[in-house]
Amino acid sequence: MNAPTAPAALATPETPVRQVTIALADLYPSPTNPRRTFPEGPLAELADTIRRHGVLQPILVRPSPVMPGQYEIVAGERRYRASIQAGLAEIPATVRDLTDTDVLEIQVLENLQREDVHPLEEAEGYQVLMLRTAYTVEDVAAKLGRSKAYIYARLKLCAITGEARQAFLDGKLSASVALLIARIPVPALQQQATREVLEGYAGPMSARQASEHLQRKYMLRLAEAPFPRGDAKLLADAPKCKDCPKRTGHAPELWPDVQSADVCTDPECYGAKRTAWRDRQAEVAAAAGKKVVIGKAAEKIAPYGFSDYNQHLSGGLAYLDAVAIGALADKKGRVPTWRQLLAESCPEATTVIEDTRRGTLHEAAPVADLRQAAMNAGIKVASTQRGDPSTQMEREREKVARDQTARRRALVEQIVQASQGMHLSLDELRSVAAVAFDHHDFEAQKLACRIWGLEGKIERSHCADLVAAIHQMDGADIHRVLRLITHVSRIHVNSYSSEPTKLPTDLVDACIEWGIDTDLASAGSGKKAPSGSGVAYRHPDPASGLSWSGRGKQPAWVVAWLKEGGSLDDMRVVK
Repeated sequence: MNAPTAPAALATPETPVRQVTIALADLYPSPTNPRRTFPEGPLAELADTIRRHGVLQPILVRPSPVMPGQYEIVAGERRYRASIQAGLAEIPATVRDLTDTDVLEIQVLENLQREDVHPLEEAEGYQVLMLRTAYTVEDVAAKLGRSKAYIYARLKLCAITGEARQAFLDGKLSASVALLIARIPVPALQQQATREVLEGYAGPMSARQASEHLQRKYMLRLAEAPFPRGDAKLLADAPKCKDCPKRTGHAPELWPDVQSADVCTDPECYGAKRTAWRDRQAEVAAAAGKKVVIGKAAEKIAPYGFSDYNQHLSGGLAYLDAVAIGALADKKGRVPTWRQLLAESCPEATTVIEDTRRGTLHEAAPVADLRQAAMNAGIKVASTQRGDPSTQMEREREKVARDQTARRRALVEQIVQASQGMHLSLDELRSVAAVAFDHHDFEAQKLACRIWGLEGKIERSHCADLVAAIHQMDGADIHRVLRLITHVSRIHVNSYSSEPTKLPTDLVDACIEWGIDTDLASAGSGKKAPSGSGVAYRHPDPASGLSWSGRGKQPAWVVAWLKEGGSLDDMRVVK
């Protein structure tokens, strides 16, 4: 049907009204109309309606301010286009003498009455209205009956660029996900984030998954920044963090989903400041005659970075600010660091090592020198290894660990008994898959991500994204990923293996089950591979992911199907 012009919009200007019929040749679309897209299908339907019934609602026009004898279409361009398609020569119109501000206001108001207007066009309408008038966000919100947060969010959509913008216009990104991406201030990162959201692991991410992923990867807590946030000279052309417009606290209306106002949304600037601060500290340390180890060299010396209990440094080094393992604890069970323990007698640091995970530098000295200094000062330090519960604090930690282990065991025993052997639900299968994936080491997790379809360099955040995707998978995908997780640890062959060509028995059995052709001569399995596909029957519901080879005892779902009157022929796989 013909879409009506919003009554509220028409009633706004107090100007004379004339009802006339105007030749289509004397009309032209308004250059300020925020609506830019007119889908062909709906437009053709409207043209067909107009052929049969005519234009039921007049369009709104004004005398052209630049072309005498012509009229600018203020509202109703879709009806104008459909009338051209329908072969009409003229169209009914309401003529008003309107200012440019009146036109913009009516166009924005009218578009808000329509459900098919793209959010980006709506956003651009607000932007044009504010640029060409004296309206503020508060003015627009009041005039439209919307909240300030809504207007701010819509305006932020105008910042979406490149591939992200096109994906949004094509309907591949929802407005909520597009806003998340538009808030990323770097165009290249917007493009990268868009690809990550659209590809996902089991297909495009949901809004919740996208929000979690983007917050984790593209938002950084400034409270954890290793560099001084108030140093305006740390990076050229970069303000203090508290004054930066890319900080969430600068425009809280745009970040209702982020609780902290102290979050950086520009990972590139954050990383550049972190590197600049590291280099500045490294220059000071080098000038003091200390050896500075950064980058990949630091990863070799301190692969686990810096932590209170990290004494695993190559070269016989120990961090001065790490706990002195073997020292006596105080009354509260706290063990001092080497610097605290030795105080004035603490040897000077010989080396400064970067924690590559955080971008921070930490002083270290030879463990032998630290122990010798303790001996010279008459301080007792036991020669214990990390993990030996000889100190009071570690004994307390062991007790807490034992108590909590017993508690968890009791809970698991109750769960097992309460379930009474019932089949796992889909939610339980998702939990099983997530836990199983988490139990693999990082190398196995990376390999699983690659087999699942992720390309390029695999980061830990990608593994976390796959776990998040697992919790949204349907029956078929959860069975696929469970099989992947089950067998991925069997892939790697160590060069020192005594039987490198022998396949694991469970991997061989899986190949037999699914009719996969492989050389089983030395695999050590007692089963024989059948000819053809190993799948004889599939569950009637493809989403369940269930199948049966046709050999051995019938699964419970097959038995249930037969009891309900079904037959095996209904589930047979055509070969």
